[in-house]
Amino acid sequence: MASGQNSKLSIDRSLPNGSNVNPPVVKGVEDKYAKLFYGAMGPQMAKLEQDMEDQLKVLDDMNNKWKEEKEAKDKAEKQKYVPQPLKNSGQNLTQISRRIGGLFRYTNFPEKYVEKPEKPVDHTKVLTQTLEELQASLKTMMPAGGPGASQAAEDTSAIEAKEEEKEEDEDDDEFADEGLILSNLPELSDLERVLMLSHSMAAYATRLSVDHRERFYKRILNDTTEWVTALFRVKDSTAMYHDEPSEGLINVCRLALASKYPDYLEKGFDSLYSKPPVFYISEASSPGLAQVLSRGLGLPESCICIVPCKKSEAGQLHKIDTDAFESLVGDHMASTREPVLLLAYASTPMLAAVDPLQKLKAVCKAKNIWLHVEGLNLATLCLMSIPTNIVSARTSDSCTLDMASWFSFPGSPSVTLYRKESEPTAQLLNLTNESKTQKLKCLPLWIALQAVGVDGMIERVKSAVQMTADVLQFLSKIPAVHILNKKAKEQTKKGVTEYSGLGDLLGQLLSAILVFEMATPVVIFKYGKSRDAPVPEVAPYAASQDPVPQKEADGDNDERLNRYLECLNIWFVETVKRDCPHVYLETVTLEDGTLAIKFSPLEYAYGMHLYSGYNSITMG
Repeated sequence: MASGQNSKLSIDRSLPNGSNVNPPVVKGVEDKYAKLFYGAMGPQMAKLEQDMEDQLKVLDDMNNKWKEEKEAKDKAEKQKYVPQPLKNSGQNLTQISRRIGGLFRYTNFPEKYVEKPEKPVDHTKVLTQTLEELQASLKTMMPAGGPGASQAAEDTSAIEAKEEEKEEDEDDDEFADEGLILSNLPELSDLERVLMLSHSMAAYATRLSVDHRERFYKRILNDTTEWVTALFRVKDSTAMYHDEPSEGLINVCRLALASKYPDYLEKGFDSLYSKPPVFYISEASSPGLAQVLSRGLGLPESCICIVPCKKSEAGQLHKIDTDAFESLVGDHMASTREPVLLLAYASTPMLAAVDPLQKLKAVCKAKNIWLHVEGLNLATLCLMSIPTNIVSARTSDSCTLDMASWFSFPGSPSVTLYRKESEPTAQLLNLTNESKTQKLKCLPLWIALQAVGVDGMIERVKSAVQMTADVLQFLSKIPAVHILNKKAKEQTKKGVTEYSGLGDLLGQLLSAILVFEMATPVVIFKYGKSRDAPVPEVAPYAASQDPVPQKEADGDNDERLNRYLECLNIWFVETVKRDCPHVYLETVTLEDGTLAIKFSPLEYAYGMHLYSGYNSITMG
């Protein structure tokens, strides 16, 4: 071979270390074979590499999925105690809104409701609806009075009515297949809507700067307290605001304890051992009040004394017996016990009777006892002419005003007015509105008082009194209806008295004034034996004028009649609730265990829409 060929095909078997173990490498053809090799095997190698990457990705995904499942399992194991709605990162706000909407709209909304998947969008339907809206918009652009203008207006109103009907149908059909019962949601006035929003305003106020927030709190609190004390004309007093009326009574009892026992703030209950305290409540109080009071104060029930009441004409508990109360106080003081507080009523819970506040105030002042007054008739303190039997409530040591129910202020707190000289003690007992949430409890009341004004409050009280008078006049004509509260019967008798001549006319006017002065906006009545039923007569020559079998038969008949009348009272209340939901009636259990019907338009004004719909209510 030529030397040139030998140089091109020469074989080099040597290695850097001098060994010749490896196969020979032909210089010059190496690049050529490599190109041929990679040219033929390149696509297969690339595909193999891609397959390997895909397989590795699948393995990575499986590994990540397994890892996520393991973490989720571990997390679920750790969160076993967490309720389902609160697990993980919470729920979608849309789902929460739908759920709270369901709770409002349906009376039997299930506790564990599963959200339905959203329905697919019908684009053809949406496009058709859009074209109809566009066509209606073009028609509304026609000149007024021009050709087709009236038709355009009709088409527009028809489309709007159709859209409203469609929205209502969609809302009603949303849970139609769930068997849910629609609730009769109450209609809200403009004031009630604002009062609902006031709670959101109070929450927003907590985000203000510290200085601004404190000035805001102080302004709202001071204004509300000043307005309430001025409207009800309770001088030298301040206010505390709370959610439940019973909270005011418990707080006032603590104030009275601190005023009676100087060491109470430092020693607590140790200061009560030498002379145990006594709290007096009326026998006509709500059932269970003694237990609520003793538990709220942390004292035994032996510290709660029930004051006897006089009986009404119907045999029911009526007013506090002043002589019995004074005798109880003397006995307790003689046995080294300390009388602390008396709860009196401006309207008892059952028969709406007014306790003799003036006499009780004199006894409490002489014995240094705190007098606290509650009751529906305290609402009349805002009138220009205050009823004579309520005036003494203004000079009591404290009183609780349930303005939310009296004046239809939903969401507003109850107010307890107490002597201003006791405010430092109340601050030490942490009874004042110092926390963020407590300070703005009065915001709904601050808004409502300005929106209604004194004329609106007076009108609401007078409307309740007038409605009660109308109901009394109607019920007095029914022989089978018995009116149980004494004042109501007196109002009825005075209302039907006839007069003749100028002197009698002046007497009638004076009588009307006195009726308003003494009126109470509550009626307690029930179905009973007819007042006009004839009394059976027995012949004087009869062998036995009162035979035993006849007595037994009469007893059985009376028992059946009483059961029938009980059912009739219940049926009447349920029928009124169904047919006239804006008229609120309540069944109450009397002392003898029988049922009666209570009509209190002022107490349940928020549920009856009393003042907006009074003219639409007709009796008989």
